[in-house]
Amino acid sequence: MKEFRPAIIRMHERGVEKREIGRLLGIHEATVRKAIKRFEETESNEDRPGRSRKKTARSQGNVQHARRMSNR
Repeated sequence: MKEFRPAIIRMHERGVEKREIGRLLGIHEATVRKAIKRFEETESNEDRPGRSRKKTARSQGNVQHARRMSNR
């Protein structure tokens, strides 16, 4: 979806209807609506913060810290 966002926004700004944008790009209308809503809220095509993989308790630093603590 991310690769379609600039095209969706350009078409929306030119007055093309959401249903027509979806048909022309071969994507679902809900995807078009989400992209437009994201752009209107953030004024950007970038992903919202927090969309990346979350750190876990099993990160390398935490595992090493736990080993040091158990060796004491």
